[in-house]
Amino acid sequence: MKLVFQNYELVPAIKFLEGMELKAYQSRHRTKLVNLLETAAQGLAESEYDLLKECAELDDAGEPVMSDSGSYRLREDKKTEFHRERGKLLKEEVVIEGGIHKFNIECMRKLLEEYEGVISGEGAKIYDRLLEEYEKGEQDAEDN
Repeated sequence: MKLVFQNYELVPAIKFLEGMELKAYQSRHRTKLVNLLETAAQGLAESEYDLLKECAELDDAGEPVMSDSGSYRLREDKKTEFHRERGKLLKEEVVIEGGIHKFNIECMRKLLEEYEGVISGEGAKIYDRLLEEYEKGEQDAEDN
């Protein structure tokens, strides 16, 4: 089973899954999926930081400079490039495969389908995306 997300969906998926109230055994399945998503999110964070180092003003230690407002100060000649490249980065696909946790990842589909928590807004969107990926993964398995 594989699940495919765009990078920008990783953090909302992690937050949604972590917010689910599950029984102890069920939470083990969630934890395995969250760990895989967090690994992908860490890769995204590293790529974003590399892009920042290319496009931001740097201090004497070579680290991006943060403004008083909490955002990084981009070099004027790199602002357009930064936003364009970051947009591409956020839309890149990430493939989450269970590997040794295949069983746990597959069990999450049933937990999501049977989840009775109240969700709305961003949580409802990511809930739908998670189930779409499970359905697509099942369809791909049937086609092969």
